[in-house]
Order: sequence, then structure tokens, then C-alpha cells
Amino acid sequence: MRNTRILTLGIIVLVFMVAFIVSVWNPFTPRIMSPKDQPTACWQPDSPIAQFDPKTAVYSDFLPINDGIDALSWRLALIESAQERIDVQYFMWHMDEVGLLILERLLSAADRGVKVRILLDDLMGGLDREWLLASAHENVEVRLFNPFRTRDDNWLARGPEWLINISRLNRRMHNKLFLVDQKIGIMGGRNISNEYFGLGSHLDFRDFDLLVSGPVSYQLDESFETFWHSTWTYAPKKITEQRKNQNDLDVFRETTRQWLSKAEKIAYLQDLGYNWEDKLTEARKRFIHASAKVIYDCPPGTKSDKPVQRVIVSFRDLLHVTDKKILLVSPYVVLPDSIREHLFDAMERNVTVQLLTNSLAAADQNITFSAYAKSRNTLLSNGINIYEMKANGEHWDNYRTPLSSGEYLSVHAKIVLLDDDKVMVGSPNLDPRSKLLNSEIALLIRSKELSQRISQLFKRDLQAENSWQVRLDDAGKMYWEAGDEKYYKEPARSTLQRLQVFFFSLFPIDDQL
Repeated sequence: MRNTRILTLGIIVLVFMVAFIVSVWNPFTPRIMSPKDQPTACWQPDSPIAQFDPKTAVYSDFLPINDGIDALSWRLALIESAQERIDVQYFMWHMDEVGLLILERLLSAADRGVKVRILLDDLMGGLDREWLLASAHENVEVRLFNPFRTRDDNWLARGPEWLINISRLNRRMHNKLFLVDQKIGIMGGRNISNEYFGLGSHLDFRDFDLLVSGPVSYQLDESFETFWHSTWTYAPKKITEQRKNQNDLDVFRETTRQWLSKAEKIAYLQDLGYNWEDKLTEARKRFIHASAKVIYDCPPGTKSDKPVQRVIVSFRDLLHVTDKKILLVSPYVVLPDSIREHLFDAMERNVTVQLLTNSLAAADQNITFSAYAKSRNTLLSNGINIYEMKANGEHWDNYRTPLSSGEYLSVHAKIVLLDDDKVMVGSPNLDPRSKLLNSEIALLIRSKELSQRISQLFKRDLQAENSWQVRLDDAGKMYWEAGDEKYYKEPARSTLQRLQVFFFSLFPIDDQL
């Protein structure tokens, strides 16, 4: 027994020593900033969010982007249209077909003189080689938000550092933004990976973006600059040395082009034959003109007289001025107490609340679902109408391409519709992480036309062929109903999945989800 304890202790010490040694070499180090490059104050609206004061409104143009292929084609179209600058900011970027295609197009834009800035959160990690190579281009700069010192993406290496420095590493940048020439961009729920664009291997996401054009883009640009110059943002060291070795970048690009030329998924996209100029011209005919504000959470350490976490607080404030109905769409629902109570207060004013989220069968995060499942009965008892997306609903093919090998569909959109004229679209989930730990960004828009159009898009998701409505019977027992179907056993992909949810529910970790 004593030898076993010594062996266990030795393994633990060895793991921590390896993590420490690995962390000594770190290609991402703090930038040496000039006086002109000091962190800026975090801009926030002066007027209360809920007012939407017409005197201070910024009018711009908006277009819903509902399916994955359209979302990808718009990003490629904006790259092709760029004249001066492209700024992209994402929580996650995978080097699959979509990730490599977008990176290759960004490098091509840089070839013609467009300045490209890429800002990424470092939670997933593992792409140092690609980003160091991209940074070798004289017109490309890559920075990471709150990076690990351990550069290996293996969590056996990163785990000890996470435990030792959790108070810092737990703060993540969840923003998603694609901005071109400070005048037109895309924001919403999508990360850069196959599954967000209908090309998944394990699953496909039902997600949502907005194309944004006009003066509100300057507010989006301000949010990007705030994070780009944050003291929590780091750049690869020895950039000048990397740029001297252009051959490595050239080899990487040629290899990437050859791989993409043989990738079936990319061939399918190219066969669609998009004309980027025609696409932009057609969009201008369909834009919805409306007043809007950009709300974003300030990165840690930013000088600001306003509260740092503004996005979820703004949503809470909007509940005060809601009189008729609320539609919530979120993949993860672990409502903070203050949000839950404000929702219940709204329902006491006879406001109808509908919630669309994932069923267990459609959930991509079992641990987060376990926290939602514990609160679901309370939400139903207080009158919230809950719809849970089916894993294989009839409308799945609307969100995947013929080349997808995903096994199920999962909601990833983040939408709030209030009454008939208020819209909130962005990166936040309805969970404690979005309120307390992650930075988020959202567009708040006042428009009956846009609200109606988005409502129609999601109305199909609520129908019986695509979602279960969760109800309580007279005895208070929960059941799932869709048309003539009715089940008292929760829909799931497997018994193992149910066991995992039960196991996670035993731990008091809801505030970390």
C-alpha cells in the first residue's frame, strides 16, 4: 500500500515537472508596446441599453445568414472584396477544410496588400506552427488572447498549468467577429470549423450570423481594437526572424493549396460557382435598415468606468422593457439567478417566453446539459415554454451539405427576440460563463422587419418534426411531445450519454459552465 502511494505521488510530481519544463519555451510572449500602442479605454454606450434612444441610434444595414454554406460563402466574398484591412476575432479555429480554406484566402488577400489581423483565444491551442507561418507574411499579424505557457495542445500537458493558474486561464475570449475595411462584417455564433458550415464529421451545428454594413461597423472595429491592444493579448516573438524565412511559408501555402484541391468538401463548395460581386450587389437589395448598438465585455485589465461584463447584463436590462413575448435560442441554458428571476418577473406581466435549446440527443456538451437538466423542472413550473431540438429532425438537411458525415444536428445559434421589434444576436450563451468568465459581444437592433424575418427562420425549428416540446403532466412528471409522439423517457443518443449526464449532475460546478 505504501509503495502504491509513493508511486502515485511520484507520477503526480512528474506530470507537474514536465508541464513546468514544457512551459519554459513559449513562442507567444508579451509585445513591447510603444506609447502610441497602449491599451485603450473600453468603449461603452453612455445611455442605458434598454432605451434604444432614437436620438443616439446608429442606423445600419443587416442581413440574416441562416445556413452554413451561405455563411462560408459570405466570409469568402468579404475576403475577395477587401481593399485595405481584414480583422478576424474568434474563440476557436480548426485547421480542417474550412479553416485552411479561409486562411489560404486571407493570405491571398495579404498578397495584394490587404492588412490582415487575426486574434484568437488560446483555450484550444495546438496551431502554433500555422499561426507562426502566417505571421511570416509581411501583411499578416496574429495575436493570442490569454495564452497558456504550455504550447502543447495535449491536455495532459496543459492540465497542470490550468490547475495551477485557473484564476487567469479561466478567463476566455468568446467573441466572434469578421470585419472588412471597417465597413462591412459578420458576427454571430459561428467559430471557424467544418461543423459550423454544414461539413461536419461528428455533428453539424444549426447556427446563425448577421451580415452587418454601415456606421455600426465602427463600433465593431472599436471592440476589435480594444481586444487587439489589451495587455492580455500576446504576439509571436521573433517575428522579424520568422519573416526572413519566407520559404517555410511558401512551402506551407503550396502544400495547403494541393491538399485543398484534392479535398472533396472544398471541391463541392467550388462547384457551387459563387460570383462574389453579384452576391454583394444582391445583398444590398435585401438589407434591412435599422438602429443598432454594439455591446461587448471589456477584456480584463482594460481601463473603464463601466462594468466589465456588459452583454448578459444588457440582456437582463432589456427584460424590463418587454411587454409581450420573448424567444430565446441558446445551445447551453444554465441561467444565472438574476436572469432567471427577471424572466419570471416578465411572465408575471403576462409575457410569453419560448426557449429553444438542445435535447439530450442533440447536445454536444453533456456536462453543460447536466446543469440545464437540473433546472428544467423549475423553468417549466414557472411557465417557460421549452422546445428541445431533435438530433435528426426533418430540417437537418437545411444545415448540412451532402458531404457532411455528421451523426446529429445541434443548436449553436445565440438569439434573443423581444416583443416584435428588439433583436439581440452575438456570441453569448445563457450560462454563467458568458456572464462571469468569458468576454462576449452582441448586436442590439431595433427593427420589426428584422425581428419578423428571424422569427420566421426559427419558427420552423419549433415545429413538431424538428423539436420536442417539454411539458409537465398533472402529476408534475416531465414528458417530451412532438405531434402524436409522447415519451416519458428523455430522448438521448445512448445509455452512456444518460449516465454521463447523471454523473456530472453530482458535482457543484454550475457556475463554471
